[in-house]
Amino acid sequence: MNFGALFGFMLLHLSVIVHYVVRKKSKNYLLHLVVPVVGFLIIGYVLLNANLEAKLGGLVWLVLGAGVFLYYRFTGRKTILSGEGGERIEAPATGERGKL
Repeated sequence: MNFGALFGFMLLHLSVIVHYVVRKKSKNYLLHLVVPVVGFLIIGYVLLNANLEAKLGGLVWLVLGAGVFLYYRFTGRKTILSGEGGERIEAPATGERGKL
């Protein structure tokens, strides 16, 4: 089991909810809310039941990574995150009808 991969997939499920339900106001709740919540809970269950060494090692790497990120941010170095560039891509949410 890889703590970083599982944690990344948990964040992916959260980002799907924020992108489609919060920002795009999608009404496809099954695909854009229920499925990501179920996936988040399953992965969370797996992480909670991981052995202690895996959890501690993963948390240490997470804290170190966050520290490096904050160091770069506060020293003025570029740490461009996706979505910060100001460009906006309009795409219909999956399961929604676009204009034909």
